[in-house]
Amino acid sequence: MSSVKVAVRVRPFNSREIARDSKCIIEMSGNTTVIVNPKAPPGNKDAAKSFNFDFSYWSHNPSDPEFSSQVMVYKDIGEEMLQHAFDGYNICIFAYGQTGAGKSYTMMGRDEDQGIIPNICKDLFRRIRQTTSDDLKYSVEVSYMEIYCERVRDLLNPKNKGNLRVREHPALGPYVEDLSKLAVTSYQDIYDLIDEGNKARTVAATNMNETSSRSHAVFTIFFTQQRHDQTTDLMSEKVSKISLVDLAGSERADSTGAKGTRLKEGANINKSLTTLGKVISALAEIASKSKKSKKADFIPYRDSVLTWLLRENLGGNSKTAMIAAISPADINYDETLSTLRYADRAKQIVCKAVVNEDANAKLIRELKEEILKLRELLKAEGIEVEEAEENASPQRKKSEAEVLSPKLSRAATTIAEEAVDQLQASEKLIAELNETWEEKLKRTEQIRVQREAVFAEMGVAVKEGITVGVYSPKKTPHLVNLNEDPNLSECLIYYIKDGVTRLGTAEANVPQDIQLCGSHILSEHCIFENTDGVICLIPHREALIYVNGREVTEPIILKTGSRVILGKNHVFRFSAPSHPGQPLEDKEAVINKEMTTSDPAGNDAENVDWDFAQCELLEKQGIDLKAEMQKRLVALEEQFRREKEHADQQFEEQRKNYEARIDALQRQVEEQSVTMSMYSSYTPEDFHNDEDIFVNPLFETECWSAREVGLAAWAFRKWKYHQFTSLRDDLWGNAIFLKEANAISVELRKKVQFQFTLLTDTPYSPLPAELAPRDDADDEYRPSAPTVVAVEVTDTKNGATHYWTLEKLRHRLELMRQIYNMNESLCEEDEAPPLVLAPPPALAQAPPPPTPDILQCISAAAQQTRLSLANLLPSRQRLELMREMYHNEAELSPTSPDHNVESVTGGDPFYDRFPWFRMVGRSFVYLSNLLYPVPLIHKVAIVNEKGDVKGYLRVAVQAVIDAEKNNAEFAAGVKQSAKISFDDDVAPARRKTLASVVDKNNALNLEERIDLADSNIKIEELAGGECDADSGRGDSSLASELKEEDLPEHLTLGKEFTFRVTVLQAHSVSTDYADVFCQFNFLHRNEDAFSTEPVKNTIKNTPLGFYHVQNITVPVTKSFVEYIKTQPIVFEVFGHYQQHPLHKDAKQDGPVAGRTPPRRMLPPSIPISAPVRSPKWGAASVAPPCCSSHLHSKHDLLVWFEICELAPNGEYVPAVVEHSDELPCRGLFLLHQGIQRRIRITILHEPSGDLQWSDVRELVVGRIRNSPEANEDTADGEEDGALSLGLFPGERPTLDDRAVFRFEAAWDSSLHGSPLLNRVSANGEVVYITLSAYLEVENCARPAIVTKDLSLVVVGREARTGRSLRRALFGSKCARADRLTGVYELSLHRALEPGRYSTVSALVWSPRTCPSW
Repeated sequence: MSSVKVAVRVRPFNSREIARDSKCIIEMSGNTTVIVNPKAPPGNKDAAKSFNFDFSYWSHNPSDPEFSSQVMVYKDIGEEMLQHAFDGYNICIFAYGQTGAGKSYTMMGRDEDQGIIPNICKDLFRRIRQTTSDDLKYSVEVSYMEIYCERVRDLLNPKNKGNLRVREHPALGPYVEDLSKLAVTSYQDIYDLIDEGNKARTVAATNMNETSSRSHAVFTIFFTQQRHDQTTDLMSEKVSKISLVDLAGSERADSTGAKGTRLKEGANINKSLTTLGKVISALAEIASKSKKSKKADFIPYRDSVLTWLLRENLGGNSKTAMIAAISPADINYDETLSTLRYADRAKQIVCKAVVNEDANAKLIRELKEEILKLRELLKAEGIEVEEAEENASPQRKKSEAEVLSPKLSRAATTIAEEAVDQLQASEKLIAELNETWEEKLKRTEQIRVQREAVFAEMGVAVKEGITVGVYSPKKTPHLVNLNEDPNLSECLIYYIKDGVTRLGTAEANVPQDIQLCGSHILSEHCIFENTDGVICLIPHREALIYVNGREVTEPIILKTGSRVILGKNHVFRFSAPSHPGQPLEDKEAVINKEMTTSDPAGNDAENVDWDFAQCELLEKQGIDLKAEMQKRLVALEEQFRREKEHADQQFEEQRKNYEARIDALQRQVEEQSVTMSMYSSYTPEDFHNDEDIFVNPLFETECWSAREVGLAAWAFRKWKYHQFTSLRDDLWGNAIFLKEANAISVELRKKVQFQFTLLTDTPYSPLPAELAPRDDADDEYRPSAPTVVAVEVTDTKNGATHYWTLEKLRHRLELMRQIYNMNESLCEEDEAPPLVLAPPPALAQAPPPPTPDILQCISAAAQQTRLSLANLLPSRQRLELMREMYHNEAELSPTSPDHNVESVTGGDPFYDRFPWFRMVGRSFVYLSNLLYPVPLIHKVAIVNEKGDVKGYLRVAVQAVIDAEKNNAEFAAGVKQSAKISFDDDVAPARRKTLASVVDKNNALNLEERIDLADSNIKIEELAGGECDADSGRGDSSLASELKEEDLPEHLTLGKEFTFRVTVLQAHSVSTDYADVFCQFNFLHRNEDAFSTEPVKNTIKNTPLGFYHVQNITVPVTKSFVEYIKTQPIVFEVFGHYQQHPLHKDAKQDGPVAGRTPPRRMLPPSIPISAPVRSPKWGAASVAPPCCSSHLHSKHDLLVWFEICELAPNGEYVPAVVEHSDELPCRGLFLLHQGIQRRIRITILHEPSGDLQWSDVRELVVGRIRNSPEANEDTADGEEDGALSLGLFPGERPTLDDRAVFRFEAAWDSSLHGSPLLNRVSANGEVVYITLSAYLEVENCARPAIVTKDLSLVVVGREARTGRSLRRALFGSKCARADRLTGVYELSLHRALEPGRYSTVSALVWSPRTCPSW
């Protein structure tokens, strides 16, 4: 008993893997093979898997000293297996692996590098020659078959074209019936048979292998040793069966790109290999069991033809070796791992090999006994069988089936048929076993002759038994093919035998000697008659044949060199042998004469090719190619000329049409411009004069009846809301005014921007009174909520946004023009800086235009002084005006900017006054619970005009029925009481619109039981939330169905009804709003609303308790009942907005900003920190210059920041920087722990006489932290961890045409005392620092400060951060990865001292967003 020997061999990369830049994942050490998972992280337990085999062959790199060649593989496996064969054992070697893994190369090899099969055959005959004697003789027989799509084909006998049948004998086991076993006497015989079989084998090209084996090939050598024992005078035999198997590769359809036939082949290959895997697994499992637990396990041999034939070699009487061929590429990881596991299981199989001695004698005896039993069985069935003669040799003059088949005298039963079939098989086996060696050699020669005949029919020549391809025979006349592709010419030879040679197709009734296919080839096309070497071509009727360019319809004698064209596509050259008795000189003369006759040009036979034959055909048919081509060329040129003329004509017509259309459009635009200018000069009153509707004589009402007039008025009111061009006309007509206002604002340096906006009247964002449409009486005809064009005024100085009407814009523009013209005249008279009017606080309403007296006063004052307008009025008057301003708290905020007299000196047309209290949001509460009456507490969302939920309001609504209880409650805490009335002839102005809109958002009204803590929830989110049975409107849907007679008692028409509205609390209102109060009113009331007292809002997440109780008494009318059924009360929450621009917290984020876009839409934030305070200079150096100082000039600075580390060569080398837009600082420095460092800063700018760098004062590093945000608030003016670095003298290197200033400072990071810089950074940790450079500028009183936030990671001292890591981090496109760039703006302001400037330096933008730098 012995186990299967398993070897693994890895091949080099193929072209496909090299093109995809694959990596090697196979490692071999001794007999251990390791495969590395390319997708698993390093260090993972699943990253590498190791397998131990009998042999591991490293054939990946030929230049490697551990490279395993074909010879080494053969010496380890082939020689051992050959020795087992000489010992009398059956042996088997098979190769397994995925397609393209090198199985066929290992088994067969190439001409110069032969594989296992040729080497075994060569060594076999070498040892036979060395050991053959009178007492020891050898005989060798071979068979070669392939298993293609589960069907067996004989590769050595072309007569066995069909599928061979696989049978099984109790003693011999599975075998292939009628498979040729050819006797061979030398290695050359085997080599020729292997070569012929390989050419007949099925191969095809796939994406993974250009010559992929599409079948399993089994090459079997039957090796017999006959030894004469002189002592006993007996002959003993040893018969060894050597099975050499080349399996087809396992494959995946997506990897190989298999389709159609290739896909079907791959499916059958995988099926047989899967069955082989099941057999190996079952045998391995049996081998691993103990003897006691072994039982007859089922092994699925019969599931595949391959496993059935190899049954004895897998776990049976055989010495077996398996070679697993694998790919080294990472793209084939899954297939390679599967192959290794396959081989690891095969290693566990145990085979029971025995020496095969005297097998024939025993087998012949058993077969004769079996034949005797079968004949008796047939006689019992009444079937007579003629026995074949015992000593008759199977000469195969007839077929083997005719010699051995029994003749049935009458109809046989099913049992008899099976017995006959079994009898035939047994007699065939006896005939093969009794066949002598001489008979086997004779039969082999017969098959060789048959094979050569078949090859001759195919046009493939065979010379003396050796396949040498196509050659021109010397003795046989033949046809040689000519092809348009020179590489395919002279590849086929068709012999013309003595007598008649028929040419046609395979479908002919009479078998054709030469079979062609294609168009114009008849089933019986022509006949070649060979009479004493003279070839006569006899065409059939209607056959298309040309000889030397002329069509042939009668028999013709062919001569050497004749061109024969059959049909349309088959071109041949005829060659005939010379006559035996003809002298050499005569032969040459004949050939020259023939060629001269057939080829006037004098070409020799060697130049006769496909082109020559085609040209000859055309020439003989009267077709002049040159003339035809010239004629065709002239026709094409004429066609091109006509088409060009036609295209030019069409182009000219199209150009004229476009020019005409452009002229028409230009005239239309000019007419519209005139119309728009006329329209813009009209006042709004001109469009609301109903008397001008019918000014056209066609619409004179005298011509119309009253009904027609009414219909016309109704149609006009209905369709005027569908004039969608009115908004466009408003925008076009006023665009010039808006552009002029923006231009004047920029020219006068006003912090105001104007832009158009569309405002729609909604319940939560009602239009102001001045913007509301004036034709509300026709609302029932309006298809949707009214939308108007307004001007959005963004006041960035006061942090407010106002909306103007178009009329107000034109009115304010007139005032702006006056101020601009006045300012222009002042600039012409005096070269001093222009007078900038300080903006007054915006008023709630538009201020009146300034009077001419005030303008004259302004003009006169501006000519005398450069001070502000506060000097125009005496101090007493200024004091009175300031008192008046502070007393008017309700209208003007005392925190508004510029509290001076200019606020009330006629006003600035660019600004509007904004109120002290601003609206937080609106809410709606329905009164339908008063119908029953049921007290109800509502929790409703406070929604601002942009749709954001700003908080929640709790309101209680209840009916007051009992007067005494009412009085008691009133005494306990009722604050106010009011009496209102609902007249039936007065309806809410916007009842329909409001009801329809609020119905959609009724989920905003929530009951007390619903607890929503998030104050930032949008309307859409609330609408999707869960609500209880009451959505806030109570039973309004049911109440609307109540009729007048169904009204409850407390709502009797004509009586008074009292109900109570209690404003309880407000939740989740932002602390940005202080002094919050609430007011509410009915939709149709324009009087003063009911209001609560202001409540301080200072503590976050603390409810604001209003607890305002309002009793309302109403006479019950139909209008009131309808109101409480369908309409709500409007609650408006106001508060003083503390985030004013003058407050510190609002400097970066003022209330002007609209709705914040989603965070994912914003660019990554860049930390911009305040300068680190200098320990030497203190806070005075970072104080900003006086805002009134004059700006002298501005300069853009490009600053490079580098952190250099001490290298082993003693130089300071810049550290690696990882650039990424995802990082907060746009760059990440990779620093090594415990290495001396320097900080290098380089400043570049355009040369300027105003900007000259004197020296660097100080470089300060501080604010060591692990988050991008820095804590800039310090109590004592000094910052913890701030370190002033030691500076080296600055230098001014030369760099193109820009001015450069560079300086360095020594940085010992341990002096900060921060563990973030002293230790190696943890995984994912980033350290942030802030550095500030104080630089002296010539003629500047203050230093220029350059501040930059840097992010860094501290790695180990031995960590690699060179070019390989740099390329791995951010690719090879990054040119400079050793510095970080910042762009700054340097402002120089004039100081009070002549010739001196003060400086301001600010970070403007990140260099990652300006690649041109």
